[in-house]
Formats: sequence, structure tokens, C-alpha cells
Amino acid sequence: MTVSLVRSKSTYIFVVLALLILASNLTLMNHDSYKPITEVMALATVVDLTICLPFAFYFFIVRNRLSPVTVLPVVIVGFWLAYLIVPHESFRYFKEMLYVIYGIEALFVAIELYILFLLIKKARAFRRNYLKYNQSELHFPSKLRKSLVETFGSSRVIGMLITDISVFYYGLLNWRKKWIDVPGVQAFSYHKNSGYFGLFIMLVHAMAIEVIAVHVLVAQWNTTAAWIVTALDFYLLFCIIADYHAIRLSPVLVDKTTMKIQIGLRSSLELELNNIQSIEYVTEFSKDQRKEKGSYFVTLPDFIEESPQIEIKLKQPVTAHYVFGIKKAITKVYITLDDRNRFYELINERVSST
Repeated sequence: MTVSLVRSKSTYIFVVLALLILASNLTLMNHDSYKPITEVMALATVVDLTICLPFAFYFFIVRNRLSPVTVLPVVIVGFWLAYLIVPHESFRYFKEMLYVIYGIEALFVAIELYILFLLIKKARAFRRNYLKYNQSELHFPSKLRKSLVETFGSSRVIGMLITDISVFYYGLLNWRKKWIDVPGVQAFSYHKNSGYFGLFIMLVHAMAIEVIAVHVLVAQWNTTAAWIVTALDFYLLFCIIADYHAIRLSPVLVDKTTMKIQIGLRSSLELELNNIQSIEYVTEFSKDQRKEKGSYFVTLPDFIEESPQIEIKLKQPVTAHYVFGIKKAITKVYITLDDRNRFYELINERVSST
């Protein structure tokens, strides 16, 4: 996944835009100067929260990175916000919309129950496969993905399950854990010399302030809605923290034949060293190269966007795995590491020997 400030900015833009949409509609529905609320005004608020908000989420967050299906939860949240904000007597179509929303929610519940049924039914097989990959796979998401795919087969649902389980694994169980080197495997960290930790601390502080501010704002007109929004904000904050721990505990790994990459919770890539066509230091790098089809970036966002250090070209495409089961064919890898010279010499030596 191309991890750059451009992507981070798009997330910030969406958050600000979502808050503006919510705040403007709260004002419209609750300020005395706009009363009585007409049906046209009520319809405008419903459209803002169930169509415009999900569209902004798709444009700034999902676009070309995640499945469009991930927009559906935003539609549901937007509808319930509209349901709480808009006076029911001002909008007569809430009853019909409720049936649609209940149908979507029932579909999600059915999928979750089906997954739970499969997990219970194949618990022994999954445990056997997990133990098989426990030694060979040192990155938890890759270990989990291979175990689930071998047990249940490959599907988008499995991809979503991997993301959710990994969030709780890194968010709850690995606060004090440190990376321990394994014999025969060279590990290369990519977060220590970057400015990502400072950006991470700033983002956590901003999210903490935003949680309090939004809760107070929304609580002025509806306590239930305030706690719903606060719960969603806390989950997002939890995901950010889990992603940082995943970055800290997921160095680039190189053994005699393979290279394994796990960028936090965001993506992973595994390639055979004999599939490497060339490796060289990056001397010139343009913004257009970030948009190259088939490129994979092992970089972290920073306050100042810098060029990657090393470029690896592959002979044959390999598959990168992203959140929610998204896949992409990769032919070129750009890497920024804490010890680039040792990595360059090692890969050069391994490629030459193979």
C-alpha cells in the first residue's frame, strides 16, 4: 500500500468534512431561527447524512483502496444520526427507510453468525493449521490469513475477519511486547528513524480531544447519539493504536529464500528472492512514481514526505494483501528502512547467489 502524507491528508479532510456536515445539520434542526422544520429541510438533512456523508467517505477513504461494500456501515450510521436529529413529523419516509436499514443490518448479522458457525464447526482444523504456521510465519496477520484460508478457503469475508482479529490482537495483547530475533532470519525495522511516532502521538492527541468535543456537542441534543458517536471514535482511536503496535512488531524479514513484509495492519507482501530482477538505491523520485501501477511502498507517513531509499524490481508479479481482503499484483517494491545499507548488501548477496 502506498503510505504517504497524501493518504493521511485525505483522512483528515474526511474527518473535518464529516464534522462540518454533522454540525451544520445539528444547527439547522435545533436552532430556533430555522423553526418550524419543513419537509424540504428534513429531506436535506437525511440526504446529507445518508448520501453525501457516505459519498465523502468513498471519495476520500475507500477510493481505489478498499471495497465499496465498506461504505454500507457509513450509510447505516448516517441514517441513525438522521433518525435522531430530524423530527419524525417533519419527514414521513422514515418508516420505509427503516425497513431498508434493518435489512442491511440483518445481512451483516447473518454473515457474522455464518462465520461464527464455521469457526465452531472447523475449530479443530483451524487450530491444527494455526499451529502449523506458528513457527514459519512470524507476522501475526500472515499467520492468521494462511491458517484461515487453508481451513475455510479464500474469500473477502475471511479478509475482513483477519483485519478485525488483528486489530484486537495488537490493540490488547502487545503493548509491552518487543521484537525478538529468530535464528536464520534477518529483521529490518522501518519505524525507528522515521517521524511517524511523532505523527502518531499528534494523531492520538487530536483524536482524544475530538472524542470529547464531539461528545459534548452531540450530547446537547441527544445523549444516545452522543454515546454512539463516541463509541465509534474510540474504536477508530483503538485501530490507530493497534496499527502502531503492529508496525513496531512487524519488521521486514529476510531468510535464505524469501522476503516477508507486513506494514502494520495495512498490508502484507511475500516474495521469493529468486524473483528479484534488480535492487538499487533510489537517486531520483517523483510524485508520479507513487501512482505507478503495481508499486508497493514500505514507507510510513512523516511530517515531511521523503523519497524511498531502495527500489526492487521483480521478474514476475506477486500478490499483496490489504485490509478487508483486497489484493493487488505487485511488480516493484520501494522500501525505506532504518538500516538500508545492511539490507541492500544482504539482498544483493542473496540474489547473486540464487
